[in-house]
Amino acid sequence: MPALWLQPPDKEHSWAAGIRTGLAAAGFLVYVLSFDLVTMPSDLATGQAYPSFDLIILHVSTQTPDHVAETVFQMRIGDKTPFLLLTDQEPLPFLLAALPAGADAVLAIYTPVEVIVAHCRALVRRSGSMVGI
Repeated sequence: MPALWLQPPDKEHSWAAGIRTGLAAAGFLVYVLSFDLVTMPSDLATGQAYPSFDLIILHVSTQTPDHVAETVFQMRIGDKTPFLLLTDQEPLPFLLAALPAGADAVLAIYTPVEVIVAHCRALVRRSGSMVGI
């Protein structure tokens, strides 16, 4: 199951590698792409780049909830790929902003890896569109 992991530039953390290892053990093939929410290419910003992925994982770090909500909304235009937002900030404001904008789940990075992987598997299973199988 191919998954796209979008992370801010220069934001590689040990916890991210641990989550990706857990996803790989669960059968996900994780592609990592560094991006800047402000200068994101238009094909990423409008969801045109995702048809070959079963899951999109967006890691946000320094952005505000409002900025993340706008980004999620733009990325969801014309795209139904399951979308998980991971934040290393207090998750409640991001939950309240990102879920109505189109995210399928919002989790904090300190959520146990097993729980993050279980959420990812459930999102893909519920979508019914596993392109990697």
